[in-house]
Amino acid sequence: IAEKGVAICGAGPIGKRIGRQLQKGYQRKLHAFFEVNPRRVGETILDAPVHGTNSIGEYQGRAGLLSAVGQSGARERVRELTFAAGFVEGEDFYCVA
Repeated sequence: IAEKGVAICGAGPIGKRIGRQLQKGYQRKLHAFFEVNPRRVGETILDAPVHGTNSIGEYQGRAGLLSAVGQSGARERVRELTFAAGFVEGEDFYCVA
């Protein structure tokens, strides 16, 4: 996961903090953020674009995926989306928050 860089589900405070650490502390490429809030889609955070969740599949095989969502039920929804896109939890997809 580290060699390819990462994409993060969740563009809130937790996702941004994790992204910052990965970029600065571990020098990992941050490909993108995925967000359910339509007002955030299209923004750029930490030099990475913010996409809607319908774009998750475009990063399968290109980046590891980290889930950094905090809302109740959100982790389960992220799992549904990532499994449908072909990500495998524990290999190229991890829940970190």
